[in-house]
Amino acid sequence: MIVPMKKATLVCLFSEREAALEKLREMGIMHLQFEQRGDTLEQGDARHIMTNIDKAAAILGEIKQKHSAKPLELTDGLQIVQETLRLMDERQAVARALGELKHQLEIIEPWGEFSEASLKELEDRGIYVYPCGTTPGQFQKLQEKSDFVCEVIHQDKKFCLFAVISTTPLDPATIPLEILPKLSGLKQLRAEILEQETRLEEIDVRLHSLAQGLNILEQYRFNISETVDFLSTRDSMSLHGELAYLTGYVPVRDEEKLKQAAISNGWALGLHDPASDDNVPTLVELPKFFRMVQPVFDFLGLSTGYKEPDISICFLVFFSIFFGVIFTDAGYGVLFLLAALAAKFIVKNEKLRLPINLFILLSIVTIVWGALCGSWFGMETIGLGWLTPRNHEGEINAQLKNSRMELVCFILAALHLSTGHILKAMKDLKSRKAIGHLGWVFVLFGNLILATRLIIFPGPYPAIMFVLYIVGFLLILTCFIHWGDSAEVFSFPLESLGSFVDTLSYIRLFAVNVAAFYIADSFNGMGASLLHASPGWLYIPMAVVTVLFGHVMNITLSLLAVLVHGVRLNTLEFSNHAGLKWAGFQFKPFKKLENDYILKGE
Repeated sequence: MIVPMKKATLVCLFSEREAALEKLREMGIMHLQFEQRGDTLEQGDARHIMTNIDKAAAILGEIKQKHSAKPLELTDGLQIVQETLRLMDERQAVARALGELKHQLEIIEPWGEFSEASLKELEDRGIYVYPCGTTPGQFQKLQEKSDFVCEVIHQDKKFCLFAVISTTPLDPATIPLEILPKLSGLKQLRAEILEQETRLEEIDVRLHSLAQGLNILEQYRFNISETVDFLSTRDSMSLHGELAYLTGYVPVRDEEKLKQAAISNGWALGLHDPASDDNVPTLVELPKFFRMVQPVFDFLGLSTGYKEPDISICFLVFFSIFFGVIFTDAGYGVLFLLAALAAKFIVKNEKLRLPINLFILLSIVTIVWGALCGSWFGMETIGLGWLTPRNHEGEINAQLKNSRMELVCFILAALHLSTGHILKAMKDLKSRKAIGHLGWVFVLFGNLILATRLIIFPGPYPAIMFVLYIVGFLLILTCFIHWGDSAEVFSFPLESLGSFVDTLSYIRLFAVNVAAFYIADSFNGMGASLLHASPGWLYIPMAVVTVLFGHVMNITLSLLAVLVHGVRLNTLEFSNHAGLKWAGFQFKPFKKLENDYILKGE
């Protein structure tokens, strides 16, 4: 049921707006709407803190906690964020410096132990040493000169490092001089590298320790998120002199609570029914059993509009049937049910309770429908006689079985699409269009008979089909079509044809089901062929792998078919007949945010 709403306008003193919002948040019954969201420096600072929290959490989340990590003494989220970001900045700087030092070591190490000071000392004594490098061929030519000495440091087939030693200064342009970093010696360079590596280890140890505070960080982020939400709401309130006001929507059942709060806190409050052009949020409340459909809507991002019919129960019923028809295999249903029951006992996360319950329902429907059709893991067995007809030899009549499955799909089409019109008629009960929607119900059952005669069981058209069409179109033409609207008049023939096409589209359920059955049957056949091969024991593992692979692939493809076809029939064909545009948005009252961290119980 879609809960009826009242539009509320609340006025308070500007100086008391924060207190008013605190009270509203505590009550948690009013969905707020603003013309535009306010933004202030205070909000910017809070959002900047949230950005830093996310950065710190991402860093610490990638770090595996060591068992030997020191216990974390910090309990303040801000301190953890600041230290984490500072350490990461330092780590990046140390890593860059270490890379530079190692690069210098790679260049200097072949030359051995020396320093700028030692070269300067030799110059003072009249000995000039120049580090050089060139190809072996060029080195031989250079060595033939008699005015200096060449001492080979390192040589391979491609390059030669050598020192030119002279008693007189040489022009750098006349020798292949190597530009070396200015160093105080290899020993000092290695000591600096060790120092930087030690610092990196210290930083990593500290980050591993900080990673133990992820839960503190999560709680801190939640607190800041609440602050941002509150500030954004406060700064979005409209102002008029010394007054501040806001508008929103409150469920009719909570109207008295808001009135009492207004009297107690000295607010001015206006309550009235939403206008036709108001953008009203949708609050759907379902009986406990049917709430399991909500995860499907959340996954698909669907929400019915406030003025649209509530199709939640209908969606759940037919989605479950479509799921079972697409699989039509009791064996798969048993596997699904066992997995769902195991998840129900193992998984304690409250948020997964509804999806697990939904999967249990889908599994049960699959078992029931698969057993009625006599299908177990792609093998045909005895089922309901009408769905598994047999010939005189006792074998299943595949052609008749398929025809009856097609008929089931068309019957589902008539029932499903008619339900959409009935729900719309109940929503428009005070309008003559309600009778027009009943006319469409007659037309849809006429389509059922027509499709059956054209595709499944050819033969003469029964008189009841013509009666259904005549009555249906008369009701539509007199009560549904607005003759003053040319768009409605000209679209009526297309809608009539579209209703028949929509009926035919439900045969996709049969097509997917048949494809899945033959995939499973083919892999079963391949497995059986391997078992009958000689020697049989050698092919048993291969047969098992083949059959398992086939069924896993079949289940995967069928699940995709549920998303493509089972969901489409509800959100497209059915929605068109129920007048759904899925343009609504959920009722979200201004209240304390739910802390997922607390819900997980960590």
